[in-house]
Amino acid sequence: MRIRLVLPLLAVFAFLAPSTLWAESVEGEARVSDQDPVSAISEADLDKFWSLIERSGPGNPDEDAQADALRVALRELPPHEIEQFAQTFDGLLNASYSWNLWGAAYLIMGGASDDGFEYFRVWLISRGRDFYERAVADPDSIAVMLPPDFDGYPEFELLVYVATEVWEEKTGGSEFEAQPAMMPMREPDGEMFPEDPDGLARQYPKLYARFGENPL
Repeated sequence: MRIRLVLPLLAVFAFLAPSTLWAESVEGEARVSDQDPVSAISEADLDKFWSLIERSGPGNPDEDAQADALRVALRELPPHEIEQFAQTFDGLLNASYSWNLWGAAYLIMGGASDDGFEYFRVWLISRGRDFYERAVADPDSIAVMLPPDFDGYPEFELLVYVATEVWEEKTGGSEFEAQPAMMPMREPDGEMFPEDPDGLARQYPKLYARFGENPL
């Protein structure tokens, strides 16, 4: 049985997994960027990132198969492009770190810990560009983007480690040469979501109608 951890009201969380570190690469060196994490990524790098995710089979209910497909795609790249993929991944995770999206995860899953919210955001990325961008812009839209017969669980921890694993395979190293720099600890963007049913129903009417009484 899955244990669902409820979000502590006053907690301030940092990204815990290695892939949640992000930096902008400049002439082969990593530095912390003061820019928005997505706007700092070139459109060409975003396009390449999302094309690789597309090759992995977004929405595949078999997470192992999707992770394996991404490994196959990344193995075609030189190490520095794998590093860029990982940095883009981290930028997208960072850009989606908001209370509004956390509230959606909390409602869909009947609770969301800090780790659970991170893996939820990884899952959003795994479903492709349109799904991710719509969910970040309007978390309530997830209710209509998921098919009526969806019976999976919206977390995808396994995908976090794929780029590092492939990079290590290709280089024999134990860590990226251009090691991403730690983002400072911060609260999620925006305002804390309500935890009471009435507040959740007001903020996420579509999600509440679908998952309020029957979370995944």
